[in-house]
Amino acid sequence: IWCGFYDDLGTIGILSTGATANANTNVDTQGDMPTSCTSNWLVTVTNTTHTDAKANGAGYGSTSIDLGAPGTDILSTFSGSTYDYESGTSMAAPHVAGAISLLYSAGCQNFINAYKASPAQVALEVKSYLLNGADNTGLQTVTGGRLNLKSSLDLLLASYCSNSNIVPAVSFTVDQNGFCPGET
Repeated sequence: IWCGFYDDLGTIGILSTGATANANTNVDTQGDMPTSCTSNWLVTVTNTTHTDAKANGAGYGSTSIDLGAPGTDILSTFSGSTYDYESGTSMAAPHVAGAISLLYSAGCQNFINAYKASPAQVALEVKSYLLNGADNTGLQTVTGGRLNLKSSLDLLLASYCSNSNIVPAVSFTVDQNGFCPGET
């Protein structure tokens, strides 16, 4: 039932992400929920470190886990209305969910029209851009690599957007000394 849920969501154009086990285990042989689900509309994620290696305490699998994303020492909300650094696959999967959201939001009118006409098919295309855009870092995953949002976005834009209707470029800077009180 749980795995079928992802298929049902996919038929209306929704991609889901799933964090794999927080244990150094081969999900292909040991199984894991939900990352053992075979739904085409589920993107399964493991945790990578700052060096793009799989974190020691993260699941892997050449057929079950799609890609890795940063999930080690991630600044996140914490109980007591504070922030703290956390690690795990549940820190990695939101990076992929955010990437999916950005891909959906960045498309031009051609992309929007295609999605309205065939949401399930376009969702699979978005997943394909996400997986094909990953940087191959030698991970034991379907893609062999880690999330690369720019490459994924470039693939989507090249498929749907001509120079005349491409989304505007975005540029920003960050004051690295002022994002959290007491943090640098």
